[in-house]
Amino acid sequence: MKCELCEREVDALTEHHLVPRSKGGKKGDTIDVCEQCSKQIHCIHDNKTLGSKLNTLEKLRNDEKIAGYIVWVRNKSGSFKTRRSW
Repeated sequence: MKCELCEREVDALTEHHLVPRSKGGKKGDTIDVCEQCSKQIHCIHDNKTLGSKLNTLEKLRNDEKIAGYIVWVRNKSGSFKTRRSW
């Protein structure tokens, strides 16, 4: 399986709501991301910002902080996990 954000091959994916459920995105568009990317998305930005400004895969990839994280994690193995927030 391939994470739609970092594009690494991983064992499992999780569904990321592009508009957080708490902001009305329960039945909205989702992407499949690895656990590591899911954690980092939510460490880097709050749900308000995710729902209003970063609500597409393209916008997430083009965000300066998330783009830096993607560059960093892309060379890690699919089983790589960290507690560190980017």
